[in-house]
Amino acid sequence: MIHVSNCFLAETAAATVPGLESAARQVAEQLRVSPPLCPIAATHALAPLMEPLMAQFATPHHSADGGAVELFGALRQLGAADLSAGRLFEGHANALHLLRRHASGPQQEAVTRRLGQDGLIALWVADQPADPVRLEGDTLSGGKLLCSGAGAASAALITAQSAAGEILILLDLHDLRGRFEPASPWPLSGMQATGSLGLRADGLRIATAQVVGVPGAYREEPRFSGGMWRILALQLGALDRLSDLLLEQLCRAGIEHAPAQRQRILDNAIDCETVSHWVAKAAWAVEAGQEPARAVAYVGLAREVTLRAAEALMARVQRGLGAAALTEGAEVQRLLRDLACFLRQPAPDQAFEAAVDHVAANSSAARWP
Repeated sequence: MIHVSNCFLAETAAATVPGLESAARQVAEQLRVSPPLCPIAATHALAPLMEPLMAQFATPHHSADGGAVELFGALRQLGAADLSAGRLFEGHANALHLLRRHASGPQQEAVTRRLGQDGLIALWVADQPADPVRLEGDTLSGGKLLCSGAGAASAALITAQSAAGEILILLDLHDLRGRFEPASPWPLSGMQATGSLGLRADGLRIATAQVVGVPGAYREEPRFSGGMWRILALQLGALDRLSDLLLEQLCRAGIEHAPAQRQRILDNAIDCETVSHWVAKAAWAVEAGQEPARAVAYVGLAREVTLRAAEALMARVQRGLGAAALTEGAEVQRLLRDLACFLRQPAPDQAFEAAVDHVAANSSAARWP
C-alpha cells in the first residue's frame, strides 16, 4: 500500500481548486442578481467559496503575506456585492484561521469532516453584558449576542470565560438546536441577512476535545485587533460599488459632465484608491507577522481612514443621486443601508486612541511596518 502524506494531499487539493479571488468574483455576480434575504440563502450562495478557502486552510502558507492578498481580494469582491453574505464569509475565514493556528491535528480533521464541501463555521464572541458565557467544570452558562449565521452554521467557534482565562470552544450543529433566542431578532435596519440572534448556552456540556488552544489564544496580537483588516476589505468593496453605481446612474441620466458631479466622481475615486492602499498594507502587516504594536496601530489608522472616506463617499452618492438613492429595494439603497450599519464596529475611539498613542511615541522612521 502506498501512503501519501497529508501535506502532499493539501498541496494537490490547492493546485486543483479554483483560486479564492476568482471564485469570489463569480459568487459576487450572483449575489448582485439575487441578494440573500436570510443566512441560509447567504450560506448557499457562498458554497462555491468553501472549497477554495478550505484548500487555503489546509495548505501551509509559504508566501510572505500569509495568503492575505488573495483573501483581501475575495473579501473586496464580496463587499461590493452583499455585505451580509460577506460578513458571514469573513467570520468563517476568521474561524478557520484561528483553528489553523490553535487547534490540534485531530480537531482540524474533525472540522474538515464536519463542514464537508460547503458548510459554514461561525465565530461568536459578543457576550451578553450581564451574563457572559462561562465554563465551570464541564458545563456552560450565560449567553451570546449578535450570533451571525444563526441557524445556518454547521459549527461555531465561541469564546467563554473559565478559571484559567478566556478560552475557545468548538460547538457542533446539534449543540446549537433550540438555543437561539427567537425573541431577540436583529434590531437594526441594515445587515439583516446575517440572521444575527442571541444564544443561550446554559447547561451545555463541553468535552475536553472541544476546547481549542490555550487560554488567551483568541486575543493573540496582532491578529486579534489587527484582524479588523478583513472587515475593512468588505467595507472597501462596498465603497467601490457605490462609486460605480453613482457613475453608472449619472451616465444614464446624461449628467456626468456637470461640474459638481465630476467633482464627486473624482473624490470617490481618490477615496477608494486611498482606502485600498491602507487596507492592503494593513492586511500585509498583520498576516506577514510584522511587529504586533506597529501592525495593530496601522490597522487602527486604516480603520479611521476607511470610516472617514466611507462617510464622505456615502454623502456624495446620496447628494449626487438625490431621492433615487433612497429607492426601496434598489442596489444603491441596500448598499448604503448595510454599509451605514457595518461601519459601526465596536470600540472605534479605543482603536483610534491606541493608534494615536503609537504615532506620538515613535518617529516616522520607526512608526510603521
